[in-house]
Amino acid sequence: MALSIFLAKFFGIYFIIVSVVAFARKKELPKISEEICRNKELLFVSGMVTVILGLFFTLIHNVWVNGWPVIITILSWMTLIKGIFLLLGSEKKMLKITKKIVTNNSIVTSSFVLMVLGLYLSAIGFNL
Repeated sequence: MALSIFLAKFFGIYFIIVSVVAFARKKELPKISEEICRNKELLFVSGMVTVILGLFFTLIHNVWVNGWPVIITILSWMTLIKGIFLLLGSEKKMLKITKKIVTNNSIVTSSFVLMVLGLYLSAIGFNL
């Protein structure tokens, strides 16, 4: 349980930071995302780092329970799957997907969801 609490703090703080930054830079993010997708080397390195993090989190926290710790497990598996997708996806496919889904509205919505999830996990982790 101590590991779940630690990871709730970790993911909670991370999501709060990312959501604030994403909301503050929402106009720049579509262009930044497109530029990243055009750089196959950066996509590959991002995929490698994401796979490493996903593997790490799934190996240390693969807890399928009926309760909040399963959120950490799902996030871990999503990270691993995203990393694999980044490694397998070509820059053209990634650019096409990015242009479809990364808009100012989707950034605001995603930022809001991340903020709520971050606050929830932080509240659990820090016993608030």
